[in-house]
Amino acid sequence: MESDRVPTFVEKLKGKHVLVVEDNLALADILLRLMRHYGIRATHAKDGNEAIKQIEKEGPDIILLDIGLPDMNGLEIARFVRQNESTKSILIVAMSGFDARESSLQNGCNAFLQKPFRLPDLLAQIAKCLEQG
Repeated sequence: MESDRVPTFVEKLKGKHVLVVEDNLALADILLRLMRHYGIRATHAKDGNEAIKQIEKEGPDIILLDIGLPDMNGLEIARFVRQNESTKSILIVAMSGFDARESSLQNGCNAFLQKPFRLPDLLAQIAKCLEQG
């Protein structure tokens, strides 16, 4: 049963730091509230430059990365993360309103979700990345 899946995934995510890189502030707010509701430490970056600063400073466990950012392509951020010794192990779940699965995976993302997505699907992708991590 699908509703039974969420608590299992949430247990794996509690205490993890998730950086939400999303320029749509309404969506970012929803994601942050949902993460925090389940005991996940969540922070937000509204654009690529802010994301890179937070990645270097805080070293999140997971990045939820919007591909279409106003100042740079999210795939540039993924390549930045993978090319740096101190950040290359951070898990990245790319998100986009169009199908960018192949390019996301080719550029170092661990998983891809096409918007709109459902919360259980998002949590499942994050938990799957942590298991493979």
